Amino acid sequence: MKNKRILLLLILVIPFQLYAQDYASFVDPMIGTGGAGHTFPGATFPYGMVQVSPDTRVDGSWEGCSGYHYSDSMLYGFSHTHLSGTGCPDYGDVLLLPFNGNQIPAAKYAVRFSHTNETAAPGFYHVKLTDQDINVNLSAGLRSGFHQYEFNKNETRNVLLDLYHRDRLLDGDIKIISPTKLEGYRRSEAWAKNQLVYFCMEFNQPFTVLPATLNGLNAAPGKSRRVVLRFKDDAKVVQIKVGLSSVSEKNAWMNLNADMQGWDFEKVK
Repeated sequence: MKNKRILLLLILVIPFQLYAQDYASFVDPMIGTGGAGHTFPGATFPYGMVQVSPDTRVDGSWEGCSGYHYSDSMLYGFSHTHLSGTGCPDYGDVLLLPFNGNQIPAAKYAVRFSHTNETAAPGFYHVKLTDQDINVNLSAGLRSGFHQYEFNKNETRNVLLDLYHRDRLLDGDIKIISPTKLEGYRRSEAWAKNQLVYFCMEFNQPFTVLPATLNGLNAAPGKSRRVVLRFKDDAKVVQIKVGLSSVSEKNAWMNLNADMQGWDFEKVK
């Protein structure tokens, strides 16, 4: 009888202990980011549409399929779509990169980072841009991404928005809606021959827009595909919410508003 009671107690306790564990704490998103693992370390929601993650590769090389490789020390920015473990290069849509100073970045502009100042966990990514002294935190909703940039230098504060990043740009446009909102679309070609994504962005700080043309690539009449968003000197923390849709800019806003309300990064994380 005593043995039966012990057995019954074990049957009740063991499943409780298993379910009580935080399995997410065992996940290491850096696994597979070296060699030919083709994984990315950035933030994504389970089965989500958005994978907001750092990009250290701009070419379509074999080891750079996911956009990130652990052996790299230069970072081009943070885009919103990534493939994991595929072995074919694609995506890297809608690149954002915070930076300091008054100079407009040239093509393939990159900044230094170190793995000693980098953290990846389920739904969260952090890195410090070494020379820029900018802390970057990323998180994600089902169809949206959340960026938080902390500018520590007393210099001009900017964010580069680049639609030319990664695969070949077929068409695209960035449209300013207000001093804190913009929207647009990007049509590109790589492994997928006609890939289209619509996006919207909302900022917690007002910005002014500076054109950032690349050797006439922005020559499409009435269209903008690469801009610098400049913020006031007292804008120490810039937060950006980004919504994506494969249907329209209107649907991108609907997705963003359904995912995220307010500016509480920790709540989203």
